[in-house]
Amino acid sequence: VHVNCEGCEYDVVEGLRVAGLLPRVQQLQIATHLLDFLGPSASFQEAVELSLQVSIKRYCEMHEILAQTHERVWGLPWVWERWTLRRGNARSGRGHER
Repeated sequence: VHVNCEGCEYDVVEGLRVAGLLPRVQQLQIATHLLDFLGPSASFQEAVELSLQVSIKRYCEMHEILAQTHERVWGLPWVWERWTLRRGNARSGRGHER
């Protein structure tokens, strides 16, 4: 799976996990992006700081989810990453363990 959706990658990974589909994905290549902070802020600087906080939180949550079934084989934060399914986590298309 190749994901480059300008910030929705965090929701895509979460959706794959919730649907139980993550163990079916052999390779996951993800472009990670900083998120915009959409709430009220006092200044531009505060908005940037809040944006970074939200982005880092979502990025770390995504890593925690992926690390349960995959291992990161290469990547640079906020650029590209490739995750490969760990041995023993693969499932067939019918949901049975291999």
